[in-house]
Amino acid sequence: TGVSAAKAFLDPDIGIVPQCKARIIRDNFDVFILPDEIRDRGVEIRHRKNLVGATMKTDSSAIVTRIKPVGKTKDGNRLTLTGSGIVDSAHINDYPIIYSQEISYDVKVGDGEGEFANETEARNELARLAQAEFDAGCDLPEVSLDVDFVALENVQGYQQYAEMQSLHLYDSVRVIAYNAGIDVKLRVV
Repeated sequence: TGVSAAKAFLDPDIGIVPQCKARIIRDNFDVFILPDEIRDRGVEIRHRKNLVGATMKTDSSAIVTRIKPVGKTKDGNRLTLTGSGIVDSAHINDYPIIYSQEISYDVKVGDGEGEFANETEARNELARLAQAEFDAGCDLPEVSLDVDFVALENVQGYQQYAEMQSLHLYDSVRVIAYNAGIDVKLRVV
């Protein structure tokens, strides 16, 4: 009650789609919420078969390879890790420079509910939360692949294989172009 339709559908905390682990599909003014099932029909798009071209885009603007986690002491002062005060990614040496960021977490030392009894426990939680950021992929670039291919079901002699080679929205497909170093499994969007 009292929220927009977009927030009711998509908000990470109260939204229908994240809570149901679903996928939202729009068709003009019709909105469908469907189970987010991975459909792999075994279709491959590969070089020298049906691949016409592929454009890979890499966005490294949001990469973080070093995190300085910050919480609060009992007095409300900053609580950092002992020593260097940082947590490094396993991928820190994959880049020419270090991408560092300070992140404040809701970690507090105190006697209240949800608070930590001492600074050692709080610091352990800060380190765990920073490592969870790396586990979620904040140290890897965003990669997208735009693939142009020939729909073989429209080619003379392939009509009997049309159903086996057809792709639908959100299907999983393997794209192979060894000469370009591409061998990935993607979802059709």
